[in-house]
Amino acid sequence: MNSKRGKTSQIIFVVITIVLLLSMILSMVVSLLQN
Repeated sequence: MNSKRGKTSQIIFVVITIVLLLSMILSMVVSLLQN
C-alpha cells in the first residue's frame, strides 16, 4: 500500500518535470521563430 503511493507520487514528479521541460523548449522555439 505504502510503496504503491510512493510510486504514484514518483510518476507525478516525472510528469511535472517533463511538462516543465516541454514548456521551456516551446518558449525557446517561439522566441527563435519571432526573431
